[in-house]
Amino acid sequence: LDGAGNSLNKLRAVFGEKKVGGKVDQAYKKKFLVALNDDLNMPKALAVMWDLVKSTKKTSADKQTTLLDFDRVLGLGLKEYKPSSIPSEVKKMLLEREKARKDRDWKKADQLRANISKLGFIVEDTSSGPKVVRI
Repeated sequence: LDGAGNSLNKLRAVFGEKKVGGKVDQAYKKKFLVALNDDLNMPKALAVMWDLVKSTKKTSADKQTTLLDFDRVLGLGLKEYKPSSIPSEVKKMLLEREKARKDRDWKKADQLRANISKLGFIVEDTSSGPKVVRI
């Protein structure tokens, strides 16, 4: 269940900021429909969905629009998803953690990460900086 929850959170991360003007990617839609028409091959359909999510060639708006089209079948409620706001307490700890990391105080940085986790958030270190996601 934890793995399924994490996957859903990763998928919802694509919807962190609603984009407008996207178009359904017909190539991905065709692959998705081929999987569904193959005796409702959901593992294959989900693989197509994750390929789209991981694609660096598609704009965020196109990804969102295509995923919303897929969600008519998947029923994950992506259209209704609204990202939760991050409490100021968590933001403050995240800033402290970044300072500790810059100062190479790994023990303090790890402790702050644990404290943030206790409040129901995960810190993901990315190339563009840390991201905080609700657990």
